[in-house]
Amino acid sequence: MARTLCAVCLLTATGFLTVGPACSQPPTNETLIFVIRAKPDLELKEIKELVTNTLEAIGGKAPVLANGKQPDIRALSAVEYGVYAKIENPDASPPPLPAIKTEKFELTQLPSVDPLWQLKLLGAQPRMVTDVAVEYTDATKGTFKLSKDSDALRAVQPGLYNLRLPADKAPAKFTANTTDTKSGSRDTLSGDWPQGDNFYLIRLDGFPSDKRTEFVTTIKDAKKVGNALDSFEIKQGVTLAIGTADAADDGLAPTKLKDRNQLYINVPKLQRGSAARAWMLFPLKKADVEIQLAKYNQLAGAELIRAIEDSKPARAGQPVVLTADGPPGWIELPLVQPGAADGLVPDAFGRMVYLVDQDPARVDRAGYQKVLDALPTAHRLVVYEFDNGVSKTALLYKRKPTQKKRQAVNEVELPEWEPLLRLAIAGPEPAKP
Repeated sequence: MARTLCAVCLLTATGFLTVGPACSQPPTNETLIFVIRAKPDLELKEIKELVTNTLEAIGGKAPVLANGKQPDIRALSAVEYGVYAKIENPDASPPPLPAIKTEKFELTQLPSVDPLWQLKLLGAQPRMVTDVAVEYTDATKGTFKLSKDSDALRAVQPGLYNLRLPADKAPAKFTANTTDTKSGSRDTLSGDWPQGDNFYLIRLDGFPSDKRTEFVTTIKDAKKVGNALDSFEIKQGVTLAIGTADAADDGLAPTKLKDRNQLYINVPKLQRGSAARAWMLFPLKKADVEIQLAKYNQLAGAELIRAIEDSKPARAGQPVVLTADGPPGWIELPLVQPGAADGLVPDAFGRMVYLVDQDPARVDRAGYQKVLDALPTAHRLVVYEFDNGVSKTALLYKRKPTQKKRQAVNEVELPEWEPLLRLAIAGPEPAKP
């Protein structure tokens, strides 16, 4: 016998979960339906991983859902979410629609089931939009040309255009080309895409009713799942369950860099989340940072960890030597235990890597200068890996308070790099054995 357990839960914002009354009957298979409102940094790929990892943590190697069923997870529009919210609370206000306004244009999401946006040109000059290019968060792009035969980009009236985006894409930036209808002069409008909350529908068919409590505790246990919820609750005998993921932004303390040919690198634990290890892509040139960020941040958490593992990274305990002509690579930063070598911070993630050469007898000022010439500044990307022995994923975090949203891959500065090398170059030659 199967029952349906309808739900709308709260992830980083508001939501609700409709449930049936408490029951003392034997366990049955039921259907849980969650409607989730999440902050912009929790995209579809992170929601899928959270649900999948929760089920894996509950069942181990055994599937939790009956008959081999898989979670059905899809994006909703704000309007669709608002309908569910009204069912739970007739007085609920619809979620605000994202918008941005500048001196030249206004871009607003319309109250539509489809992802429909309206671009309004501002200013006295009569202009016409000819095409709009959109960059998505997964690093793909789409171009929409003005056409009477297409619903993608259509003129509503002079200076007002409707733009319909793919439902499975999250826009990040845009560029619109315009033409003056009188003089024919061209202009370009561009900017970040206005960000609002994300909305998702999650359906779990064949969920065993006796696993409800374990599901509730697991989905908010940072030691069992990556990017866990702050709270989640299924209230018996009522029609409401609430979950939140509204914790303070994750931050990073300074790292240390010391010694001559031994570079001690530390990154602290996150304020939220239970990481088993950290990964560092290092050393990067400044021009390569944005390219690598876009490359890796388009991957879902588990895919990102697999990509790092497939790149043949330098594992903990494997010596690493940084040279002037060495390519960047992923380096594992294990958890530092008490009593570790001077220069490593206990209860943080870190390791020692060699600078110029592993043998101090072959290290001199010329070697330091070559490294500094090749890398005037050293940049790195840092990933925190969640690993409970069943599933692996990358944890979301913010590097800076001004960062708009959490992401799995962030640049973490290494300001000590240049001062350390200049100090070594100005100092005496290392003693030869």
